[in-house]
Amino acid sequence: MQTTKKVSFDPVEFYRLSDRYEGLKFPLKYTFVSGLIMGLIFSILTIIGGILGGDFSVTTIISSPVTILTGGLFMVSMVASTTLIQHLFIKLMGGSNWRGTAKIISYASGPTALVGWIPLLGQIFILYLYYNGIKTVHGFSKKKAIIVLVLPYLAIGILIVLVSVLLGGLLFSMLLG
Repeated sequence: MQTTKKVSFDPVEFYRLSDRYEGLKFPLKYTFVSGLIMGLIFSILTIIGGILGGDFSVTTIISSPVTILTGGLFMVSMVASTTLIQHLFIKLMGGSNWRGTAKIISYASGPTALVGWIPLLGQIFILYLYYNGIKTVHGFSKKKAIIVLVLPYLAIGILIVLVSVLLGGLLFSMLLG
């Protein structure tokens, strides 16, 4: 809980100090536990929603442990894939500390598990944590850190448009003949 509090309320200081410690063992454990918490929150919200919506069943309670465990595994896989994608763009902008990037993403998973399910607030908060981590750990300027954060979204957006145009063209050509 202390780690989540520190990264949430003083991310610059937290990331400055976190880079002193070697290894990824603790950050990955922290990520897994954060995912378990996210799974627990999701299970509780599902049960409450079922009760309030009249769709409650025993299956919901029985499946909760699986949902909680899946939350932990999901969070670790999301941190791994986000680290790979984010570090690619960090590397393009001159950064080189892969382990630092992994720690930034891992430690942001705790606060994300707590507020990430709240629309818009969760996304803004995680970008705030990433921004401060990238700026601090990689020594990037404000402008460079913002560019590194925007580039993955821009690349994914372009990819979606290209795939949509290709699929639309394929569908259109099939319809015409």
